Amino acid sequence: MKFNVFFRFVWSLNALIILAAGSLSLALLALSAYSLIRQYTSQTQVSNVVVSEPPQNNAVSTKSLIGNFSKIEGIEIVKAPIYLSQEFQYRYGSKEASSIQNYIFYDSVQKSFSLLRSTNQGLILSTIPLPEIDRNPDSNAKVLPIADLYVIIENDTNNDQRITEIDQKSLAIADASGKRFKMLLANMDDFKGASGIKDNRVSVFYTLANQLKVSEVDLRSQEIISTTTMEAKR
Repeated sequence: MKFNVFFRFVWSLNALIILAAGSLSLALLALSAYSLIRQYTSQTQVSNVVVSEPPQNNAVSTKSLIGNFSKIEGIEIVKAPIYLSQEFQYRYGSKEASSIQNYIFYDSVQKSFSLLRSTNQGLILSTIPLPEIDRNPDSNAKVLPIADLYVIIENDTNNDQRITEIDQKSLAIADASGKRFKMLLANMDDFKGASGIKDNRVSVFYTLANQLKVSEVDLRSQEIISTTTMEAKR
């Protein structure tokens, strides 16, 4: 009799353990299914990406958007980015890719608009302002911008159907007002920064063909005066 009671207790305990394990497994399965459904049906947003050929030849919805205007210190001009927004179906959800392709400037004195560059192509990866160096550290004068450097990616150089930061880059320069836009360097592997301005000259650091280089640029003529390459160690 005692054995029957004992075995009934064991069977009941096993049944409770199996029920608890089954409930936990169902809960984990439901959570995994929810995560997968959310992943495949939600919209994924990425930046600094231009899709040249979407996966599985899905149609791309493309539109240009103008961002908010901001004042440029020291001059009566404001600027705003022009974004390329692309949306396409990916698996069971959708992706939205956006990137800055251009800038629009408004001159409040001349009552006129102008564009940084004549065509929208690729993406502008970053903008580096070049402020004037205040030669007198005790002066309260504002530091005014002289020019801007633009790191631009125009083409899909690694043939992955996307224009992203891993493609080759170009370096351009323009006045702070957006005038005198000019390409300085092409086919850079990466941009490594710019030094301070001295005597209207700036040094830009970059890699090209896996070599570290620095080019000195005259801001008046927008010409490269000299280029130095770091010698490989032997």
